[in-house]
Amino acid sequence: MRIGRFAREAGLTTRQVRYYSDKDLLPVMKTANGYREYDSGQIPRAKRLHCLLAAGIPSEQLWKISGCLDSDSPVACKELQEAMRAQIDSLERRIR
Repeated sequence: MRIGRFAREAGLTTRQVRYYSDKDLLPVMKTANGYREYDSGQIPRAKRLHCLLAAGIPSEQLWKISGCLDSDSPVACKELQEAMRAQIDSLERRIR
């Protein structure tokens, strides 16, 4: 599916979808004419990416734990738990 439809169905903007693709966090295929094509099965992953980035997990760290993003229960992934704990620790330091 094209980027506009994918973004709408994922509740994102096309800019966000492009960003996730450019950071190699979201798989994309390019057609011969240069259009981006997305698999509708990747919508849950895009939503998880959006939530985790909004929570402050850097995209570089998400790339390292990208295997966790396809699970129905990403919180069960040890690497993701560590990333979330590091973000909480960082926020607590800033609050103090």
